Amino acid sequence: MLMKYFKYKFFNLNRVSTGNYKIDFIRLEDIEKIRIWRNKQIKYLRQKKILKKKDQEEYFFNKIYKETKKKRPDLILFAFKKENVIIGYGGYTNISWKKNETELSFLLDHNRSKKIKNYIKEFNIYLNLVKKNMKKIGFNKLISFTFVSRKTHIKVLENFGFIKEKKVIDKSKKDYCFKHFLNITND
Repeated sequence: MLMKYFKYKFFNLNRVSTGNYKIDFIRLEDIEKIRIWRNKQIKYLRQKKILKKKDQEEYFFNKIYKETKKKRPDLILFAFKKENVIIGYGGYTNISWKKNETELSFLLDHNRSKKIKNYIKEFNIYLNLVKKNMKKIGFNKLISFTFVSRKTHIKVLENFGFIKEKKVIDKSKKDYCFKHFLNITND
């Protein structure tokens, strides 16, 4: 199989950008960076164990590649780039096509996320790009589950317009997280 991108067939990411930031399809060369970021920030994720290179490759080639072929994928992942260099990734997970809603996924390079002001700025940029793209796809509700310890992340979500719905237990981490949602149908 010769491919450079994990490109979804049912939609186009052209012109989903602002300034020198954009969301784009994930390239083969990006998946190792993503694995490293996930392992460095495992405490913020539902991920239960450190990912090995083999695990990451199997996930992308067996799961994500198959999703790119579907008319209605279960998840859509993309790269978050600044000046055409990947600085994070995320997308839409746990998609409900019936309800036109999806869960937000976002992870910034661990070195970039250490600088709080930078994290706030780039997360807001990402949210704007994701929201713009959601309208193209047809989603009208975005959901986020965030561990209560991620106070800055939660503050960004709430300042962006997400509404705290409830506190839930995340069984994978035996920790609590907040469920937030954002309706975009009235924008």
